Amino acid sequence: MYVRLCGRVRVNAASLNAQGTVGNLLEITKLRIIVKRGEVYEPVEVSAISGNTIKHWHFVHFIRQYLQNNGNNLCEDCKRGIAFRTRFDMGDDEAEYIRNCAGEDVHGFLMPNRQVRRESLVKFSFLLPVEELFEHPIDTITHNRVIIDEKGKIEGEAGMMIFKRQYASDIYGFSFLADLADVGLRLYSKERKPVCDSDERKKRAKSAILAFIPILSGFLGANISRSLPVFQVEELLAAYSEKPLPLTIHGFFKNYAEESLRTIGEYCKISKSKAKISFYGIKISEELIKEYKEEIEVKPHQAWQKIFGEIIEEIERTKW
Repeated sequence: MYVRLCGRVRVNAASLNAQGTVGNLLEITKLRIIVKRGEVYEPVEVSAISGNTIKHWHFVHFIRQYLQNNGNNLCEDCKRGIAFRTRFDMGDDEAEYIRNCAGEDVHGFLMPNRQVRRESLVKFSFLLPVEELFEHPIDTITHNRVIIDEKGKIEGEAGMMIFKRQYASDIYGFSFLADLADVGLRLYSKERKPVCDSDERKKRAKSAILAFIPILSGFLGANISRSLPVFQVEELLAAYSEKPLPLTIHGFFKNYAEESLRTIGEYCKISKSKAKISFYGIKISEELIKEYKEEIEVKPHQAWQKIFGEIIEEIERTKW
């Protein structure tokens, strides 16, 4: 199964990506993006959450879910939730790495000593503030660390350390994908034969999907021990099929939902394939849905979490 996700999340008072320090200030990650204002394209500096950050947390939640589902094929690093890719030399054949470690299978690896490489089956865009917003608030908060002696007394001025940290609030768009059909397969083999059994492949695929739920509930990023993000899914669209699919449109764009449906629909028409699209919190015109009714089964949901339950059911029905 091939899964494509896009949507928007509302995030308040978050410091999910830090890019370094300036004096005693911890800066959040910022970059310039291009937005269209009328007929003019303008660069705008915004806070951003990198795909690298999201991928790391998907790995963490994937491993936890896989272990919870009684998975037992993991290298020693992945068992501990450490995302080395990889330190364990398992020979010249990609199959050995896939068979022995679900983490290397789903999230990819490079063994430079052997020149053996596997591309990640899950991929993540940056989270970027949506194009309709004109302001992107970033605030600086002052914190202090206190050092006390064994009597509980603050050790003079040195016992008070003042530091500042930046926080951002925004509506962020995103785009993720999961090529679950490739779980347990050599990526570069002509035969495309599985190297582990169907139950193991299904377990890994389900764990990869379930790992998206804690991410979209806000369990990701830096500084979460003291500032868990105030995080809520506003909109979500999932496209999935047994056949390969193009990417859905990034949630940064205001027309991303209908453009995603149109992209998937036209692709399915040309390739003579079928797909399903489930969505939450989005308005999609009935005319557009009817236009692609032969190619796409479209289903709205009242809760974004149910979309993942639907995908899990599809995984259960799929022949692995």
